[in-house]
Amino acid sequence: MSDALYPDPSLFDSEELIASGNYPSKAKMVTLFATGKDLDRTIMKTDTSYLRIPEIDLQVPAGLSRFSTVLDYLTETKQNLQNSSKYFNHPEQIVKFQNFFAYLEKMIDGVAKFTLIIDDPLGCSFIESRPGDGDNLVTEHYNRTISQCQDLGIPYKGNVVVKYTNIDEGAAALAKLISNSYNIVGFTGAGVSTESGIPAFRTPGATDNIWDKYDRNDLDIKHFEANEGSRERYWELATSFYETLKVSKPNPSHEIFASLYQQGKLLSVITQNIDGFHTKAGVPSELVHELHGTGLKAYCIDCNATHDRENIHSQVLSKKIKYPLCSECGGLVKTSTVSFGQRLPADVLEQAREDIKNCDLFLVMGSSLLVSPANQMPEIALKHNIPVVLVNLGPTSFDEYVNLHIEAKCGEVMKKTEEILNSGSKPSSNSHILYYN
Repeated sequence: MSDALYPDPSLFDSEELIASGNYPSKAKMVTLFATGKDLDRTIMKTDTSYLRIPEIDLQVPAGLSRFSTVLDYLTETKQNLQNSSKYFNHPEQIVKFQNFFAYLEKMIDGVAKFTLIIDDPLGCSFIESRPGDGDNLVTEHYNRTISQCQDLGIPYKGNVVVKYTNIDEGAAALAKLISNSYNIVGFTGAGVSTESGIPAFRTPGATDNIWDKYDRNDLDIKHFEANEGSRERYWELATSFYETLKVSKPNPSHEIFASLYQQGKLLSVITQNIDGFHTKAGVPSELVHELHGTGLKAYCIDCNATHDRENIHSQVLSKKIKYPLCSECGGLVKTSTVSFGQRLPADVLEQAREDIKNCDLFLVMGSSLLVSPANQMPEIALKHNIPVVLVNLGPTSFDEYVNLHIEAKCGEVMKKTEEILNSGSKPSSNSHILYYN
């Protein structure tokens, strides 16, 4: 839908358009790589869209509409910034404000380049196009995500879901997908680890949940730092968990990714698990994105020095120490896992998201997809029209949106899938609707 369809964009009403059902079939993102010559371009930012200018860290949320020229928008932003300057009191905030303001003035004067991005889930916003724009103005139409449709109040028109509870049939459908894919990304949750005998933290119905035996507060970084008793109980848990890791082994859900790597089909594996079993099964560590870190390493939270995990384990197990201290600075040492109150590693998270965008099959196993960022990952794939497979026991919020849903134990499905792939025969399945361009 182009700006030509709006005789008077200033009268645009998103609610009226949604109610009529006559809205674009896809969402839209428009990016203008602007210079001074673009200041008189017309822009239309609807109330359903988000606007960003990365160079000045400006983000304008949905709910605010604007129909004007780029220059008018920048000038209005400058005025709003001046009015809010009194709220910046901290020295760092003042410096950031001054840099922000100085660059904004250069943009208004036409001497600074900048990027103007409008992301509109409804798909109606636009930036005026001109002859010879080339790569200076880029418009991308993409599939709306589930959450975007929910926010807009429109039906999600996603995939026709093929669901199996029969392992043989589900494995045949999955094998067919794998055979036709060359850049596969896996995503694994606790359901994969529990099939190797690793206790889960909070699996519904499980009898060995870690949170049923230990106080969740002892896994909070603030409690760990402030309370000696919490540190002792943290390392009691970490020692028990490490002992389990030493005697447990990867299962077919880990091994299939190692096999895909050997075939040159694996882009990466993203995991919520901290057991290191994907690497142990044969996937190179650089291809495993551990969102929650690993229980196989330890580090000082003060100086970041690394420490021998096996040595710590033997000392705590033999009760020579109750918890370790850093040999470099005397600081507190914990496992290289993400505790409550700690951020997920930003670089790992960003690489995981990029890999999903660049894959041709996203295979989710053993995750309820209840918590962030796990519940964001399938949406990234669906947004980019990438087939999503979900193998899990129990319901998830994505059961009705993925391409293939196999409700069964992950290891049993993967073992059968591997058998089909290794048989040399072409996988047979009537799930032809799984393939599209």
